[in-house]
Amino acid sequence: MYKVKHIMPLSEIQDNLLEIQEFISIDYDADNGHEVIDRAKKIEQYMALTGKMLADAKFHKDEVYQSNFVNAIKSNTNASPSTLNKYLDSLVRDYQYLVDWCDRLNRTCTHQLDFSRTLISKLKAEMQHIQG
Repeated sequence: MYKVKHIMPLSEIQDNLLEIQEFISIDYDADNGHEVIDRAKKIEQYMALTGKMLADAKFHKDEVYQSNFVNAIKSNTNASPSTLNKYLDSLVRDYQYLVDWCDRLNRTCTHQLDFSRTLISKLKAEMQHIQG
């Protein structure tokens, strides 16, 4: 059976998310081609990292969910399946938050990278027009 390795610790995921959140939130000079290209390169790195962290955060969440599943069924024998699901969801609430945050930052990186490509194309067209 396959055993997953190299799972990022939760504290490292959170630290990286804070760093990425700060980076994607800062203003930059969209008319400076070098700055746009440098930013796009950094966003590409962050996009790969957020994808990995998303998988790792889901792994952590699933691990906690699975470890509590049997106990939840045993201790709540009269509970409906939907109630059990709500209970288990409450146990992994913080993990789900990290999953959601990773997912949102990954999508934001994708959109910002697309926007960077648009800016680069615009700046390139402007340069060609000037050189004429």
